[in-house]
Amino acid sequence: MEPWMDRMDTDGNRESSKQASPNNGSPVSKFAWRFAGFTLGFYALALIPGWDAMLATGLTAHAHLGARLLNGFGEPCQVFGNSIWSASHGITVEPGCSALEYPAFLCAAVFSFPAPLDRKVPGALAGVALLLAANLVRITSLYWIGVHSPAFFDTAHLVLWPCLLVVLTIGIVAGWLHWIPPRHEFRRE
Repeated sequence: MEPWMDRMDTDGNRESSKQASPNNGSPVSKFAWRFAGFTLGFYALALIPGWDAMLATGLTAHAHLGARLLNGFGEPCQVFGNSIWSASHGITVEPGCSALEYPAFLCAAVFSFPAPLDRKVPGALAGVALLLAANLVRITSLYWIGVHSPAFFDTAHLVLWPCLLVVLTIGIVAGWLHWIPPRHEFRRE
């Protein structure tokens, strides 16, 4: 039985309420509190003056990179600000399209886990790079779908891609957990 679970005696009474307490400093509760703190910290960034300008710059960059990819694959389009458009279709890369929540959750998970910093930083950087690349593929594919299969656009935009990004984020964290050394090989934080 796991140390954070309740243990019951033969009469069904709890043997140790201390072990089940969320405040007992178990590794799971420490991880959960750290994860919540990092996640709230990410959302607090949105309150910083200038955040909107930084986000707009990133959205414009995503639109320009997406248009380059589309043009490179023979799908003619133009960019105006954070919009990719042509005579047949157009999309605007809005703040909700930034997919910043996925890298934020990945970083929160990586930096909350008790592992050496020299494994956290490269893991977080590589994971964020993969998620940003996936978001670029998402934006370009959504434009392509909008041109060639408009009936599928909403499903791809609202269901398929969010699910894929969640699975990718979990997969990157799982891959990182496999890459870090076993717990006995590093000192506890």
